[in-house]
Amino acid sequence: MQLDTYLFFNGDCAAALDLYQAAFGAQIVALIRFRDMRTAAMRRPSGRTR
Repeated sequence: MQLDTYLFFNGDCAAALDLYQAAFGAQIVALIRFRDMRTAAMRRPSGRTR
């Protein structure tokens, strides 16, 4: 069985990810920041993203 983990942070999660890598030997295979998600559903009527 494969486990896919999703973590959501309210702010800067880079320090937390560094800690997880050091403490658990975790491997970060994907990092998608909210600001990088450019879907139509996230756009404001003004055309600006959140």
